[in-house]
Amino acid sequence: MRALYGFVVTHGKVFVAAARRPSQHLYRCFRRIKDKTNFTRPPLHGSLVAVGLLLVAMEGAEAQGSQLKITTRSGTHLFKVEIASTRAQQERGLMFRKRLAAGHGMLFYFRKVRPISIWMKNTYVSLDIIFISENNQIVRIESDTVPRSLRLIPSREPARAVLEVPAGTAMKLGIGRGDEVTLPQGIQ
Repeated sequence: MRALYGFVVTHGKVFVAAARRPSQHLYRCFRRIKDKTNFTRPPLHGSLVAVGLLLVAMEGAEAQGSQLKITTRSGTHLFKVEIASTRAQQERGLMFRKRLAAGHGMLFYFRKVRPISIWMKNTYVSLDIIFISENNQIVRIESDTVPRSLRLIPSREPARAVLEVPAGTAMKLGIGRGDEVTLPQGIQ
């Protein structure tokens, strides 16, 4: 999911506005800035007035579109993943998403190797949950999880990362325990 950010520089101050959903228009955000700053008065001499827009990812911007590779007996499989490395990103995960495209997923990366448990609270799509060890091998797969379930899904062994992909992906691609995972660049 992407957020549209805009900025206004006026009277030597920078104001930033963001719209996380397409239904939120930036002009509403800028209108609030205008109301708070008397934006209608002409800029002071030497002031710069500039308006710029750019697309950036929501939380975890550095992770959007990262590639993860799983090497199996049947071949190499690439996934475009979002990376959840902060506590807030990990708590939200794929909650409230209505779909997850084939070949896409979310990688939860943890700083410490430890037993990990995942749940499906507020997750509306069924997933395959793949637990990845410290040496980048798959240690467990929980296939076809039940959406919105509060049941804890444990790694059963210490893990460093968890990959969530659409349900049925592991079986379809022949992904199994012991397969090697190549994490996205910058994650190790």
